[in-house]
Amino acid sequence: TLHANSCKDAIHRLEAMILMDTIEIPVMAIREYIESAIDLVVETKRLADGRRKVTNISEVVGFDKDEIKLQKIFEFTEEGIDDDNKVLGEFVLYNYIPNVYKKIKTRGIVDLDDIYEPIIKKKNKEAKEKKDK
Repeated sequence: TLHANSCKDAIHRLEAMILMDTIEIPVMAIREYIESAIDLVVETKRLADGRRKVTNISEVVGFDKDEIKLQKIFEFTEEGIDDDNKVLGEFVLYNYIPNVYKKIKTRGIVDLDDIYEPIIKKKNKEAKEKKDK
């Protein structure tokens, strides 16, 4: 568990914790270790109504210049508060098929197929139509 204000901040704090060790490792090497070792960053927040909720799931997807790049997969967007003072909102699924999905499928886990298979089929259909034109 790591405490941070966002997925990106979590990566920066992880880098900082590693740099605090007595072993001197170049920052770029630390970033390469993090990038190769971590697939997903999951953010939870305490909402205004006191409940904790997963609010962001991002995938580590490589580098942009010298920074570790994250791609959002899911994000909870708050839409207001109901009459019982509970936070209202919905999860947004970004139109992105994470690389980790392929890794999960190769291990025989199919729980996410209902989420990603329609996106894959749609992208394949669009690619085919584009090719046929």
